[in-house]
Parts: sequence; C-alpha cells; structure tokens
Amino acid sequence: MARVDKLRARRIDPQMHLAKAVNEVYERLDEDDAVRYAVGAMLPIDPEYTNNTFAESDRIQGQLVTGYDAVSRKVEFEHQGSVTSDTHIKAHSDIDLLVIETRFVSLEHPLQPSSPYKGDPLQDLLDLRGFAEDALIRAYPKATVDCSGSKAVAISGGSLRRKIDVVFSSWLETPEYKAGHGAHYRGVSVLDKDARKRISNKPFLHNARIHERDQEEIGNLRKVIRLLKSLKYDADEPVRFSSYDIASVAWAAPQYHWMVPSGQELLLVEKAANWLDYLSQDQAYAMSLSVPNGTRKIFCEDGASFRGLDELRREVHGLLRDIRQGLARSFRKLEEARILY
Repeated sequence: MARVDKLRARRIDPQMHLAKAVNEVYERLDEDDAVRYAVGAMLPIDPEYTNNTFAESDRIQGQLVTGYDAVSRKVEFEHQGSVTSDTHIKAHSDIDLLVIETRFVSLEHPLQPSSPYKGDPLQDLLDLRGFAEDALIRAYPKATVDCSGSKAVAISGGSLRRKIDVVFSSWLETPEYKAGHGAHYRGVSVLDKDARKRISNKPFLHNARIHERDQEEIGNLRKVIRLLKSLKYDADEPVRFSSYDIASVAWAAPQYHWMVPSGQELLLVEKAANWLDYLSQDQAYAMSLSVPNGTRKIFCEDGASFRGLDELRREVHGLLRDIRQGLARSFRKLEEARILY
C-alpha cells in the first residue's frame, strides 16, 4: 500500500461521516503523492476524533469512580500520552488514563517528608490496580480487559471505540513544583506490577516543554513530530525508534531549527533529514541530549538506539527523494515550492 493510502486509512475514522475524508486538506492538493503525504502527515488529527478519544476515557473513568467508591477509595485522574500533546497521528488513538492514589505522595530529592506515610505504598497501588481490574471486568463484559501488562490495564472492544490504558500511580512532588513554578513540574510514580516497584515520570513537564518550543517555532515542532511518527508507522521495514524518542529528538534540535516560511513546510522534511544525519555523524553529541522532561538521555540503554536512528533516517530520506522527484516533474525545486492550504 502506498504511503498516502496508509495515511488516509489511519487519519479517517470509518465510523464517522465519509465527508471527513474529502475535507482533509492534503486530499485537495493538486500535487504528487509524496507532497500530499508530507502535508497530510504534518497536520493534526481532526479535533472531533480527538474529543471522542477523551470521551471514551471519561466512560472508563466513570466506571472506576463507581468501583472505588464501593471500597471507599478516593483517587484523582489525569491523562498522559501523545493525544495530550497533540502529536498523535491516528483517528483511533489510544490514550493513557492515570489513576492517582491520594493518600501519599513520593518526594524527589532533596525534599523530605514532614509526616512519613505509615502504610505500604507499593501494596496500596497493587490494591488500587486490583480494584480497577475487577470493576472494569464487571462493567464491560463484552470488552477485552487485558490485565497482563506490567504498567497498565488495557481495555478495548465491546462498546468502546478507543483502546484505553489505565495506569496506576501516586503523585511525585518535585522541588520546582513545591517552589511554585507550575503544576507541570508535578510528576507521577507509576506502578510496575511485575517488577514490584514504582517508576518516576514527568508527563506534564514533557507536554509543557513540547508546547513551549512549538509556540516558539510557529507550530512547526508538532508538525515535524507527526511527520516522523507517520513515517515510522507507515514504513515497509521496521523503524525501531519509539514515538516518545521521536518527539524528544525533534524537540532537541537547536532553537528555531524548525522555523520555515508559511507555505514552505516541505522544507521541514529536508531539515529533519539534515538533523537526523547530524546526530548519526556526531554520536557523542547525540548521546548528550536529554528527553524534554530531563528524566533520561534520548540515546541510552532504555531509550533510542543508533540503529533505530538509521532506520528513521532511511524513511525521511526516501520521502525527501520522492518529493524532489515529484517537484522536478513540474520544474520546481524544494526551496521554491509553495504549498498553500
């Protein structure tokens, strides 16, 4: 299947009105398929689809509230993942629903507790998960409730139009959050059931830093992230580079690297190829780069690999070649092409 056909299949929800398909901007362009693919891959998913994803998550949340009320457990809820940062690329995007224990918090060094928690935080989170598993199985007998994941309970099918991953955690308070620098500095400690431990994460800081850089670059950072994720997803050969690390690599580019004139977004494909080439050539520099929330390096044992980077580069260069060939047929160069939509 051609790239643009894969893009079309991914971006359109077949359960919604078919007119949505013809209203997609890239479908109306009188351009080569490679150009239409690049433009379409950079665009956000229709807000109606995204709102439906949150609505399905709200359904799950409502059932969990009922289940927790039955055992007198009070929790809070948040979301994490690409839908929350507007970098998702599928109409049927999955979403992570965070269930947050409220009886205790984790503290990041050098914070110290004023009144240490007397219970067992790990067992409390395991119990929290157990209550949720029971509640979801009872509430959705026709759905698939997959309890095998170490960090999430996944529910899909039945009456649900989205897959929801339910993640169990407690708040992680940081020195920046306690100093009043913003709610996005608050993190979460996520339960890993199999390893029987809690893993610190800062999803709200990740989103805040993606948003800040995207604002500086007039929306182009998110366009590049969506483009690279689309190329990974639509590749005929494996691209072993996670969506999280794709967002991180794009964010880590020099400030204003993604600035291009309006209408010349095709230049972002070339800029992406150049940036990935630079990282491949200077691996010491690449290994110094951190993910947006600073919790780890991008290239590390638990993160991205240079093999995956080369696989991603292959896809970007392939698209760039196809775009240039398509433009050449109409006697245009990439630097001169104006795509108005």
